[in-house]
Amino acid sequence: MKVLHIFPTCKIGGAPLCVLRLIKNSRDKNIHVICYNADNELFGEFEKYSTIHNIDVSRFSISSLTSVFLLFKKLKPDVIHCHGKGGALYTFFLSIFKLIYSFKIFYTLHGFHLKYKGVKLKLFLLFERVFSKIYDQSISVSASEQVNFIKYTKVNSDKNTVIHNGIELDDCVRSNYDDILKEVEHYSYNAVTLSRISPEKDLIRMIRAFDSANLSNVALHIIGGSFRDTNYQLNVEKIINELNISNVFLWGDIPKASSILQYFDFYISTSLFEGLPTSIIEAQMSKLLVVATDCIGNIDLVEDGISGILVKVGDTDSISEGIRYAFSKLNTIHHRRIVDNASHKSELYSITNHVNNINNLYENKNKDY
Repeated sequence: MKVLHIFPTCKIGGAPLCVLRLIKNSRDKNIHVICYNADNELFGEFEKYSTIHNIDVSRFSISSLTSVFLLFKKLKPDVIHCHGKGGALYTFFLSIFKLIYSFKIFYTLHGFHLKYKGVKLKLFLLFERVFSKIYDQSISVSASEQVNFIKYTKVNSDKNTVIHNGIELDDCVRSNYDDILKEVEHYSYNAVTLSRISPEKDLIRMIRAFDSANLSNVALHIIGGSFRDTNYQLNVEKIINELNISNVFLWGDIPKASSILQYFDFYISTSLFEGLPTSIIEAQMSKLLVVATDCIGNIDLVEDGISGILVKVGDTDSISEGIRYAFSKLNTIHHRRIVDNASHKSELYSITNHVNNINNLYENKNKDY
């Protein structure tokens, strides 16, 4: 079976890494990928397991559409699997080839949210409804994402299924992280987040809340870089300087960062929205106590007081209180019970389960979705 994956940008982040894990573990080896190369190292990883084509589908252009069309006519894949809105848009145009020969289309949302208003919002929802008539199946990565998707798009629920992302922890090469681990050793406790520096992660609020928590000898480590939105990174750096904080560190993109989660004490997510946050699952697998906002995606993983600590999304005081509460529970029986519950729950998101479920969709050619 020849499979073509289309996603907007090859960069460190949840969706590209989930696609890479799927490809690495897939039963199908005749795999092609279309995306824009924004990270040579990650692009090289895709090259090991697939034939990857550097086409800028991160934004719409006639030039990119022409390149995608020509490649598609040459490949004639059995399956197109598009990821996110960018991948969906180009796949929508590729569906015209269904008039010539048969192939399947699958669409993984990777975080459905309504960021538009007015006419743009109406067009966005209209696109989702029209596209649902074309694809064979759309995939939500969490139950809460599915509820939100069906509620707002009015797409037939039979056209959407939940398949959780497949997660696996990376192997650690300690020498690559000496600078981070030296700083970790300077503090009694360390909080961490694996997050690109972008507005939807609400990192400015995270920093304000952490500073407001006023914890003694505790550091916050933010691991992840920015992509295109450099103004937000400048604002993050600005708030650190304005608050004169010396115990908050911006480490940028770190390869295989999940491999060093074990060296931290608790994890913080202040996301405004998610699909199914890979980094929280990785933190739970590493037995870190998780403090997370109660947004879509996070609530599938964190049950307050059971598998982590939930705080109110967009609420600095609530986040700060949650951080203080988490700190107060470290190394207690309650802490151990929470991380054990979360670790057990994280087993549901194995890469094996994910790959099997995706491949079953691909191979069940006679099923009427």
